[in-house]
Amino acid sequence: TNALASLNVTAANITLNDGNVATTGAQTYNGAVNLLTANTSLNATGITFNNTIDGSSNLSISVGSGDVTMLGAANLTSVNITAGNLSMHDVTTVATQSYNAGNIATNSNYTSTGSAISFAGNLTLNGDTNVTTSGGDVSFNGTVNSNGTADDLIITAGAGNVSFAQDAGFATNGTLGDVNVASSNVTTLSNVSAASLSITSNLTNLAASDITTSGAQTYNGAVSLLSSDSTLNGTGITFTSSVNGTGNLSIADGGATTFNGSLNVSSLNVNASSIALNEGNVTTTGAQAYTGNVTLGATNTTLNGTGITFNNNVDGNSSVSITDSGNTTFNGAVGTTNALASLNVTAANITLNDGNVVTNGTQAYHGVLDLAADANLTGSTITTFGNVAGANHNLTITGDAVLGDRNNVANSSISNVNALLVTGNTSIETGSITTSSTQTYNGNVELVSDTTLNGTAVTLGKVDGNGDGNGTNSLTIIGHAILGNANDSANSTITNVTALTVDGTTDIGASDITTSGAQTYNGAVSLL
Repeated sequence: TNALASLNVTAANITLNDGNVATTGAQTYNGAVNLLTANTSLNATGITFNNTIDGSSNLSISVGSGDVTMLGAANLTSVNITAGNLSMHDVTTVATQSYNAGNIATNSNYTSTGSAISFAGNLTLNGDTNVTTSGGDVSFNGTVNSNGTADDLIITAGAGNVSFAQDAGFATNGTLGDVNVASSNVTTLSNVSAASLSITSNLTNLAASDITTSGAQTYNGAVSLLSSDSTLNGTGITFTSSVNGTGNLSIADGGATTFNGSLNVSSLNVNASSIALNEGNVTTTGAQAYTGNVTLGATNTTLNGTGITFNNNVDGNSSVSITDSGNTTFNGAVGTTNALASLNVTAANITLNDGNVVTNGTQAYHGVLDLAADANLTGSTITTFGNVAGANHNLTITGDAVLGDRNNVANSSISNVNALLVTGNTSIETGSITTSSTQTYNGNVELVSDTTLNGTAVTLGKVDGNGDGNGTNSLTIIGHAILGNANDSANSTITNVTALTVDGTTDIGASDITTSGAQTYNGAVSLL
């Protein structure tokens, strides 16, 4: 009826039988406190418990802007505290724990066996802290920081959601230690700075832009980007499931970055010692950039984006399909350590800056193929559907070749190549191949259109001018021509050609040259 001015009790055991204690000043309990009523309400300007608190009671504490200090463990039905500053040790309840204070200092363990735990205020860890619920939500509505020492934060929420509404670990000397979250529902993170981060959730929402760890980051479950830009810095970053969102994802990893699920984001920029794409599907509306050796672990790998760049090597026994509305750039070797199964690239421009591409199966280049180094393409069949710009580099194809696009002959020429060598059979489906040095075709050659070969020396074995079966085509050679192999003249023939013109000297090792029209040799002819 009339509140006490203050209360200070010293006893081995202090029992509160009524459940309501109100003072206009402070309350201090020096001894173990036992709560015997179902509901206990304490109101004061400040409350201190110097020992344990026990009882099957719902404890409600309100001190306005004052301080609440709990130096002993508490075992209760529920806890609801409103204060200016709150410091507490172990708390165990069967129901809700709700902490509303400007500043909250934790020590040890906070467990609710049946409901939620919420921290509404800026939280400081004064030691390794465990927060556990059996299916209740865990929420941090203020900042979360360590107190000068990188303390661990372990959260186990069962089917409950876990949410960090503000930054964690970003105060001065506030970096967290190991942060581990286990929730079969949803975990939401703001900015985090910690020694390491391990999230096991059905879904992890990255709601802010910066996740920084000195060690590993592991995301067990799907990840959704809610921020326009998300930057992850760590040493060993692993995604076990899909990553989706309308934001840009940037990863700076001092170790290995692993994607075990698909990606669908605005853009992707990964800088790591190695990058594993184990699921095989990466889709961006913008650019993709991979700095670090890329290993492909899926049977099929499909990349869709606008400007896709590999700054280092790419390896893996995977069938790779790239659809790029911008330019695709390979700055490292492809398949030289572990050959790709196949490679199919569709882009405005495809640049090979290293030049070495190895596949067990086919290679197909839809777009302008720019050679920024001597190129060695090894596969079952290499197809260039667009123009090839050689920049005076050599092009060696080990395998069969389809050069040009029979449906777009005018836009599938080969020019400015130094020397061209094809070890297998060749289907020439472009009207023009120009080299500053030699052209050598070691296998059978089929002409799908009227063809001009321009080089210092052009070497042909067996030539069929009716390669598409729709009629014969003409062949013009500008430069020295070597027609047929004198050591295998029986299998060195030129047939189904309408007209043959050589502007240069000619060595003939073929057993048969048949044209339906003229044959013109504008230089000296030698019969081998």
